Formats: sequence, structure tokens, C-alpha cells
Amino acid sequence: MDFNHITDSLRSNISQMQNGHSSMQGIIETLGGLICQNLPTVHHYQILPALFKGVDCLNESDSVRLASLQAINNTITFAPTFASTDVVTGHCNVIMKILYEATFSPDIKIRQEAFGCLGTIANKYYGSLGECNDALMKVTFKAIIKAMKNDVEPVAVKAIEFWQFISVNELNIELGHGLSATQSRGLVKSAHMTLVDALLKTLKRQNDSLSIRKAGVNCLSFVLQLCGKETLKLVHPFMIENTKIKGLQFLDAAMNAFCSVLLAANSNESILKPDDVIADAIKCLDFILHSLIHSEHDILKETFANCLFQIIKLSIPLLYMGKLVQIITQENFPSIVHALCGSMEFVPSVACVSFVAMETLAIGFNFVGKENCRCPWTSSGTSSTEHACLFWQSVQALLIATLRQDITDPMRKTAYHALSKLVLCSTYDDLFIMGCRGVGKTSLISGFLKDLSATSSITTTGYDFKIKTTDSIKLQIWGAADPYVYEAVRKERDHRSVVMVLVYDITDRDSFNSVRDFIQGPLGKTCINVILVGNKYDAKQKAVDSSEGKELADGHNIPFFETSTITGIKVGEVFNYILEVIKQGSSRRP
Repeated sequence: MDFNHITDSLRSNISQMQNGHSSMQGIIETLGGLICQNLPTVHHYQILPALFKGVDCLNESDSVRLASLQAINNTITFAPTFASTDVVTGHCNVIMKILYEATFSPDIKIRQEAFGCLGTIANKYYGSLGECNDALMKVTFKAIIKAMKNDVEPVAVKAIEFWQFISVNELNIELGHGLSATQSRGLVKSAHMTLVDALLKTLKRQNDSLSIRKAGVNCLSFVLQLCGKETLKLVHPFMIENTKIKGLQFLDAAMNAFCSVLLAANSNESILKPDDVIADAIKCLDFILHSLIHSEHDILKETFANCLFQIIKLSIPLLYMGKLVQIITQENFPSIVHALCGSMEFVPSVACVSFVAMETLAIGFNFVGKENCRCPWTSSGTSSTEHACLFWQSVQALLIATLRQDITDPMRKTAYHALSKLVLCSTYDDLFIMGCRGVGKTSLISGFLKDLSATSSITTTGYDFKIKTTDSIKLQIWGAADPYVYEAVRKERDHRSVVMVLVYDITDRDSFNSVRDFIQGPLGKTCINVILVGNKYDAKQKAVDSSEGKELADGHNIPFFETSTITGIKVGEVFNYILEVIKQGSSRRP
């Protein structure tokens, strides 16, 4: 393909301005596509002036200017590295001038694209900023700060992202990653007070959606990572002042600022260290726990949930290191679990944060438990019963959350993942009662519990979870209609004994087919003890003959029983078999 002829023709059309706006837009978009190809650098230098002209001509339409800006952004984003670096460095002042002027356009999309392009330069070509005119840089930074505080949300978010990219690059330089120290322009530190003030103001923009405040929180956390206590000195008064003022936006702003502090302290590469914020975390924890549960505003609930999650992340390493000052203690642990479980019933965004926080809490305490630290879920002493009940309460909250119809599948997977980590804190063996709804799982479980007391019992629509103890066993009984609970619980608990009872209804052919498919599919060659049970043996009309059940069981070398939870036929035999398997400590199929 003759790129020389194509580019020369398109550039000629742009230069002569003989086409209508629609044609001009198409030509510019074509040039933008060409410049992303693996062309010699000379072609980039030839095409760029045409794109600059498309942005700069005052008599052109907004659609042409926007197309030109998008083409420039594509150039510095997707063009081969060697070409795009040369282009940005060689045209730095021209590009910055065009983008600066575009930030004043009355068209929102043009301003958004201009700030987005500035962000790309800050992200990918930080070193090239040293080639720009200082006066031009100063007025550009001023425009960016103004947009952060006052422009509409999509534009303000792009402006905030510019400073986030600058902060990340300068933090990496500080840590010895990437560019050399001599290439640092110290932009964040030189604009420190103005920048932090602007970021704190973004946290109070309640009339916008959450995205602008989330961008502000993230950017402020990077500034805190880079500047440490110097930034903390500016954030502290803001937090205190806005906590005292009545009103949603002030409290939310204060807690979002605190969330930025916690995010920074939790980063492994931050100048701000956990020790710098432990006192604040301890001081705020009770207030956060109370407010998370009792706040009437979903926005505040999400902010408090995020703060609690970050405090939990901050706390776990302290437990492992055996610090004298701890954030999470035996005394406040129940309140933390109650708050997390309660918040799983809130709007999906809040519930999902609580899932992740519960997972973090479980991972942390399971890990420190292995290192001979006390795990509140399994600790001994006067409060051990209470803490065991907290474990069951946590399981219940997660199981119920997975049944919510208003959460997305990724959120549901997050809840299951949290469950898989939570059960690692339990030392009980597992008994799964699996089968379609209506086959008699709950009745079968009740039959198992008839002769032995259940320490705890949870029944939900779709799930049963019960604890059964004797002198020789401690058993968690999971009743579920789908395999997700089994997959979550067994994911990392291969060190515990497990028995799975697959139940079908002998009057329901579909339930038998479902069990058969499960044995041949998800169960596969899993090394656990499996028992096949055909329930409702007392029924007069049967859809599944006994010989079919026995054939399926024999084909997979598993025991087979037919039971009736109404008359009690064979229920005791099934349970006795389960007890014997668990007592033997077997974790393999018979």
C-alpha cells in the first residue's frame, strides 16, 4: 500500500479546506487511523500538522475539532512507542498549547478529550514534559486545577486523572522505578497545597455521581503516598472540620479523605506508613462501625464500608507482627463482624465492599492463626461460644447474600469467594446435602439431627446450614440446591473430612437426572466420600426405579440408600454411615 500517496492526498484535502464538515471529519479520522500504523516517523511528522489544524481552525465545527483531538490522543496512545515518543517530544509545546486552548471549549466532549489527552501524556510521556515551556505548563496546570473543582463530572474526572498519573510517575521515580531522579520535575510537590486543596474540594461535590469522588480519593491517596506526613497535615484539619459540620456532603467528604489516608498507608510502596495512621484508625473505628449500620444514606454507608475495609487491611499485619498496639481486638471483633454481616443486606455496592472486607478479615485471621496468634473465630476461653456463633452468623450472612436477586453475578462470586476463605477458620468437618429443591434435603437434615443436639441452626430459602456435635465429631452440615456452595467451601479445605449426600426424589425424574449429571460433571473424580440417596421411598407412585439408582451408584463405586423422611426408613442408617466415615478420618471416596 502506498502510504505516501494516501497521506499526501488526505493532507492536501485538509490544507485546502475544500470539503464540508462531514468530509473533513472523515478525513481526519482516516489520518488518525493511519498514524497508528507502523509507519516511518516521518509520516507522523507529516500527518500531525493536519490534525493540529483540525483542532486549531476556529471556523471548523466541534465535530471536526473533536475528531482531531481523538486522532491526536490515538497517536500518543497507540502509535508504536519509538514514533509516539519522538512525536510527543518533538511537538511538545505545540501539543500542549492546542490541548490547553481546547480545555476552554464550550463543548463538554472536546474539554473531556483534551484533558484525557493531557492525562495520556502525563501517564506515558512524563519525561517529555521537561521539553515544554514553563509558562505554558503553569497555565495548563491552572486550567486543570480549575476543572477539578468546577467543571462537569466527565471533564473533572479526566482532570483528576492527569494529577494521578503525575503522582504515580513521581512516586515511581522516588522509589527508584523507571525514570531517573534527574528526570523528576517535582510537579506534585511544587503544586502541593493547591493540588491537595482542589482534591479535597472534589470530595464535597455531592451533586455529581460517585465517580468524581472516587477519582478524588484515589488521586489523593497517591499524593499521600508520595508526600506522606506533609499531605497528612493538610488532610487532618479537613477531616476534623467537616466531621463537625452537619450535612451529608461534609461527613462523606471527611470520611472519603480518611479513606484516602488508609489507602495510602496500606500501600507497600508508600512514604506514609501504617504507624502514621494507627491512632486515627483506633479513634475512628467505633464511630465507623456505628455509622455503617445506622446511617440513613446509601452514599455514606458505602463510604463507611470502604473505610472499614481499609482499617481491616491495615490491622492484619499488626496482628502478625505482634504489635503492642492493635486496632482489632478480642473486644471489638464481635462489633466488626456484626457490622459486616448487617451491611451485607444493604444496597449492592455496600454489600460487595462488605464481602471483600469479610474475605480479608478471614484470610488475615486464618493466616495469623497458623502462626500461633489467637484467631477470634476459633479462640478458646470464656468468649469462645460467642465467637463461634459469630462464625455461623458470618456464614449465614454470606449464604443469604448469594441468593439476592439485585446483585450481579460478579458480586455473587465475590460472596462465594469470601465464604471459601471464611470456612478456613473452622476446624469442623463438612457434610454436604445436595439436590434439587423439594427433594427433602431439609427433612433429611432434620432426621440427622433428631438424636443429637444442634449447636447452631440456620435455614434460608435455598440453603440450610447447621452445626452438629457429639463427643467424637464436630460437623458442619450444608444443604444446597446448587453446586456453588460446595465449590466455595471445598475450594481450600482439603485437609478436612467431607461427605457429600446427593439426594433425589424418586417421584421426580428430573431430580434424578440432575444428580446423575452432577456426578458425571462437576463432581468428576473429586476425592471425597459420596453417598447417593433416593428419598420419598414411602411414595406409592415412583418415577425412578430402585434399580436405576443402584446402577448409577455401582457405576461410580458409591453407596446407595433409599429413604423416607416421613417414616424414617433408612435415615438412621445413612447418618450412621456418615458418622463412621468421618470418625475414620477418610477424605477419599469409598
